[in-house]
Amino acid sequence: MFGAGEAKELARQTQALAAAMKTEHQDVTVREFEHAEGDAHCQVTNLKLAHQVIFDWLDRRFRSASTGITTQS
Repeated sequence: MFGAGEAKELARQTQALAAAMKTEHQDVTVREFEHAEGDAHCQVTNLKLAHQVIFDWLDRRFRSASTGITTQS
C-alpha cells in the first residue's frame, strides 16, 4: 500500500517488490490510495482506511482459501 502523494521512489520500490514476489508465486495485491480517499504519507493520518483495505483483502483471501476458489485482486 502506498499513497498517491508519496515520493516516486516509494511507488517504484513497491511495484518492484510486488513484481519480485509474483515471480515467486506469492499472492500480492498493490493498493494505491488516491487523494480523494484521504491519501496521506504512509496512511499515517488515515489508518481507518488502511485497516479497512487490509481486512477486506484478508477476508477475500481466507474466503477463497476455505472454498477452494481463487480470486484475482
